[in-house]
Amino acid sequence: MWKWLADRYKDWDWIAGYEIMSEPRTKITPDWQVAQFFSEAIAAIRTKDKETPCVIGPAPYYKIWKLNKNYLMKDPKVIYTFDFFLPNDYVMNKENTSYPAKYACDDIFAGWTSYFCPNNKN
Repeated sequence: MWKWLADRYKDWDWIAGYEIMSEPRTKITPDWQVAQFFSEAIAAIRTKDKETPCVIGPAPYYKIWKLNKNYLMKDPKVIYTFDFFLPNDYVMNKENTSYPAKYACDDIFAGWTSYFCPNNKN
């Protein structure tokens, strides 16, 4: 499929990239297997299109804290993406949130401080 798509669109203007698997939904597949799928798809695309970037991100759901060395590809034309829906109150446009501003880490990243501010929760 990726060979066919790359061959079809390789000469089109305004193709920004091939997003291999949008927000991989698996919560049980090991990162190395998801990354292997990306690597094989990129290799297939490169047989037809050597220039257009490929877009990949970690499973599940492009969570930033799941982005690790497994996902680093040898291909230099890879765009790494992730979702970052924190702080939730700001993203959901709740009252009393603004940007830029200063917030306590525990308030902004409730439940995630061990990832984002393990040494200083203030």
